[in-house]
Amino acid sequence: MTEDLLTKLLDVEHSRAQTDKICSLIRENQVSLDQLFKVITGAHKKRSQRAGWVLSVLAEEIPTLFENKIGELFDFLQLPLHDSVHRGASKLLSRLELPEKHLSQAFDIALAYCYKKSSGVACKIWMMDTLDRICLKYPDFQGEVLNCYNTILPTSSPGLGNKLRKSIQKINGNFERQ
Repeated sequence: MTEDLLTKLLDVEHSRAQTDKICSLIRENQVSLDQLFKVITGAHKKRSQRAGWVLSVLAEEIPTLFENKIGELFDFLQLPLHDSVHRGASKLLSRLELPEKHLSQAFDIALAYCYKKSSGVACKIWMMDTLDRICLKYPDFQGEVLNCYNTILPTSSPGLGNKLRKSIQKINGNFERQ
């Protein structure tokens, strides 16, 4: 799939059917992830938004497709891109089995997202999933994560508060098993 074809498809319409069509083309040829990533970071905001939705759908369906793109996902999460890109990248991060060499950076980015007041609820929840998985694997991180969760809990929305309480219980349950 050429970049021209991708941009034409993204320009057609913002619909689930169009997103699914683009996802099908990407599934058939993994090299096209490079074109998708180029559009995501490009200057055209509407295309970036639509490409973010493609990223999110692919994150749900086949997160392993992105295993060799973790560094670029970290970049997306730190750039001022459309919220749909941040949602897709944070969803992907929560679903990927992260290699040891990326855990520290994933932890730092996820923790910063949780503390950041302007982060969307969906991004925070997926980042919490990432933090929870890291904490269950590496108990040394649990205190810092519990501090973060308890700090943001009093001002959180009802949905985010529910997720925070469940995560706190999960982590505290891990403490009790030690």
